[in-house]
Amino acid sequence: GIAIAVATGGPGAVFWMWVIATIGAASGFVESTLAQIYKAPRNGGGFVGGPAYYIGNVIGSSFFASVFAVLLAVTYGLIFNSVQANTISLSMQTSFGFDTQMTGLAIAGFTALVIFGGLTRIAKVVGVMVPVMAGAYILVALAVTALNITMVRCAFDFDAVLGAGFGMALMTGIKRGLFSNEAGMGAVPNAAATADATHPAKQGLVQALGVYFDTLVVC
Repeated sequence: GIAIAVATGGPGAVFWMWVIATIGAASGFVESTLAQIYKAPRNGGGFVGGPAYYIGNVIGSSFFASVFAVLLAVTYGLIFNSVQANTISLSMQTSFGFDTQMTGLAIAGFTALVIFGGLTRIAKVVGVMVPVMAGAYILVALAVTALNITMVRCAFDFDAVLGAGFGMALMTGIKRGLFSNEAGMGAVPNAAATADATHPAKQGLVQALGVYFDTLVVC
């Protein structure tokens, strides 16, 4: 999200990513806390939950709970994954000349190895990958900045900030900010519900902190 935000909305878009992260931390706290409060025990141990559960159990609307579950499954099962896989494939093709279809198959294969192990394997793999990924992202960003240090001042010129237009920076920053941390979109609570937290608000605070780290620090 961050690269496209800067490319299309100018450096000013980053500011609006920070703004949406500040707001998103609050919605992230609420949705993950609710997921903990209304989670349900899972056959074989553990818990399940998320917006579909508290829409059905609190609001009492099984119809909208089902609609949300279906839309979430389609969005995260097909759309979001397609965007990410497409970005990786095109990047590998542009940088190394790899065939996009072969890259897509490789991504699908590695993903299958993880998800077929269930929630436990997904949690273990993500627990290792995410810190490495975030650290590598920051190091690459610092390296690119260092190699182009003479151009950095251009990002802070008055013309550069307003060059893409205030509206473009605002809308791009908000959209890419949400894409970056997914706060308030209803996906994270499904994972938050599986956590064995001693108090629901603790899981909410973890999610709020995650939003800040993701968008304010890493991006």
